[in-house]
Amino acid sequence: MAVITELPGLEATILVNGAAAKEYIDDSADDEQDQPDCPTVVKYIESVPGASFSIRFVKDKKFRHSSHHIAYKVAVDGIRTSLLHADRTSRNKRWETTRKEMTLGNPKDGYKKGRFRFAKLDVVNDDDLSVEEKKNLFEQAKDLGTLKVLVYHMKPDEKRERSSGKRFAYSEPVVNRVAEKALKGREIDCRTDFDCIPAPSHRPSETRSIYEDPEKRHFAVFEFRYRSKEGLMKEGIIPRPRPADEVDGMSEAEVRRLAREFLELRRNQANWLQNQSTNGDVKVKTEAKRGIKRDASDMGDATFMSRYKARRLNGGSLEVDLTDD
Repeated sequence: MAVITELPGLEATILVNGAAAKEYIDDSADDEQDQPDCPTVVKYIESVPGASFSIRFVKDKKFRHSSHHIAYKVAVDGIRTSLLHADRTSRNKRWETTRKEMTLGNPKDGYKKGRFRFAKLDVVNDDDLSVEEKKNLFEQAKDLGTLKVLVYHMKPDEKRERSSGKRFAYSEPVVNRVAEKALKGREIDCRTDFDCIPAPSHRPSETRSIYEDPEKRHFAVFEFRYRSKEGLMKEGIIPRPRPADEVDGMSEAEVRRLAREFLELRRNQANWLQNQSTNGDVKVKTEAKRGIKRDASDMGDATFMSRYKARRLNGGSLEVDLTDD
């Protein structure tokens, strides 16, 4: 879970397929905020196309209120949901909510619920886009790969009214491709998409929101940047696995398969050396615990021999040194 040191009692977690996503940190990420004076925490998580996700937000009784109540909204790739207000009875108690969907549509076409899931993002060459597409995608690309929880101080208001359809129902098409230059070096290859289900045909209702801040600024941000595993490695968030780590994670059957391939490689190498010995037996000097780099059957004769030291012995035999020294 992500917490903000300056604001004890608030926390946020991304759930992927119902389980809390493993979080990674980047110490330099907090310096990239639009509202620098706002307490913010940034975490990285792994995304997998097709996986559903939800956002859990918790306010526990340790949180010190400075307004009537708090509310929050979620922004997925820059698309913002409506505000969700804390219940008045939860002021001195734990308040926990999970958001897994948002309202989509408009009064003309109707409304539906869109449940969050990750999907593949197509990264295309700038030359494949029109001038208008480039302009639109560059603007939309700045928020791609981000999930945010924005928290606000609120004043009391119990009145509920019908939404105009523009207030929080999102009706624009989602971004499914982006120009590579628009990503500005970010290794983003996933996006947020929606699994849609029918919703009531009338306009959704919402609480009329009165912000404590006249400029409607949030007082806390929980930001999660999602990337594929490969993207996390390219951005240096997680290290690439070492060969030993890969073997440790293999099943017994996979290890046996690799062992068979290695033995086959050695046999191919021995056969190749035998065929190259035209003036007597070939003596091979090997070094213990030294692996074979490449399959001899895949190399040309000259290429293979140039990798190793070879010399004629007095008796006419050929000695090949297979060590890398």
